[in-house]
Amino acid sequence: MDQLRLLERVDRKAMFGGHGLYCEGIFFDIIADGRVYFKTNPTTISDYLERGMKPFQPNSKQTLKNYL
Repeated sequence: MDQLRLLERVDRKAMFGGHGLYCEGIFFDIIADGRVYFKTNPTTISDYLERGMKPFQPNSKQTLKNYL
C-alpha cells in the first residue's frame, strides 16, 4: 500500500481481509494475501483466464468471479 500512496486519485478501503482500490469512486481492484485481483468484464476476462488467473475467493463459500 505504501507504493500506491503517490497515486492521487486512488483510494483504498479495507475489505475481505485485504484492501479494495477505487479510482474516482470506481472499485477496480482487490489486494489480498499478497496478490492483486483486477476487475474483469466480458471483453477482458478471457485474457486473464488464458494466463491461468484464478478468481478471488475470500473464503470457501464465496468466490468473486469478476476479480481475477
